[in-house]
Formats: sequence, C-alpha cells, structure tokens
Amino acid sequence: MEAALFFLLATTLAATSHAYQSHLLPHSGGGAATSASHRRHHNKISCSSWRLAIETNNTVGWDIVPGECAEYVANYMLGPQYPEDCFTVTSTALAYAKNLTLAGDGKDIWVFDLDETALSELDYYSLPDVAFGQTSEHGTSSLTYKSKKRTELVEAGYRILGNMGDQWSDISSSNPGNRAFKLPNPMYYVN
Repeated sequence: MEAALFFLLATTLAATSHAYQSHLLPHSGGGAATSASHRRHHNKISCSSWRLAIETNNTVGWDIVPGECAEYVANYMLGPQYPEDCFTVTSTALAYAKNLTLAGDGKDIWVFDLDETALSELDYYSLPDVAFGQTSEHGTSSLTYKSKKRTELVEAGYRILGNMGDQWSDISSSNPGNRAFKLPNPMYYVN
C-alpha cells in the first residue's frame, strides 16, 4: 500500500507541477505581497482571503470564481504556489502513510479522488476495483454519493486509513477515514 500511495502522490504532484510551472501570468505592479492581483477585492474581501475562505470550507456553494479574482486565481494556479501547496499536502500524507501499521489482511485502504489530474497519469481502466467510477447518482449530491460509497467499503470490512481529494465532498461526511487530506482547488466547488 505504501508503494501505491507514494506512486499516486508522486504522480499527482508531477502532473500538477509540470502543467503549471511554465504558465505564470504577468503581475501588474510590486512584489507578490503588494501586487495588484493580491489587492483586488470582491465585495470588500481580498481575493487571497476569498481563496482561503473557500479552501477552508468557510464559503460554500459558490458557482464561479468572482470576476475580480480571476487574475489572482489564474496566477495562483499557473504560478509556483499551487504546486508548492500540493507538495505540502502530499508530503504530509506520505509522512502519515509511512508511519501506519497495516493489519496485513488486505483491508487497509486509502481513498483517492481520482479526477482529471490523477487519471491523466494512470491507466484508470486497468484498476481492478474502482469504487467511485462516477461522482454522483441521479438526484443525489456528490457528498451523499461519496459518503454512501465509503460506508459500503467500511461495511464490507475495509478500514479507510487515509482519504485525499480536492473537494470537501471527497473527504467529509460519513466514514471519511482515519485521516483526510484536502488538496487546494479554487477553480470549482462540488457539493
């Protein structure tokens, strides 16, 4: 499990850092702390504070990035900070995984949100058992669907030791696991 976890974490990090390092949008004025994109406000809240609020799940149910924050979010996603933030989360998850004691019965599992980032680097269809082959069922939210699938795993005798995703619906509600890791995603919100 540790080798598979390391591979998935490394693949996710490699995919995000390779895709974003060379596409930094130009900043207007000053250094990073005083740039115009950091000072832009939406409803009297700075864009960096807006991003913090959505990443910490204090602001929920938003549909799109506010127009005033589009440049800020683009600079975050395409610049060096997004891969650094992903690296911090995945490094923490890997350190946690390395210290786990597995039962050895094949029932210790790690749940990943397999989205466009991971799937672009893995042969998705070669995986023998993909529990979350879809993100929701008709008439249910992503949160409800993913919680139901995790509950099914636990009821089947699996122990969710870790869980990683870029949406709060990936890692919250029923049976999120012993430890959950939230990757940054200011691009969209899924409930």
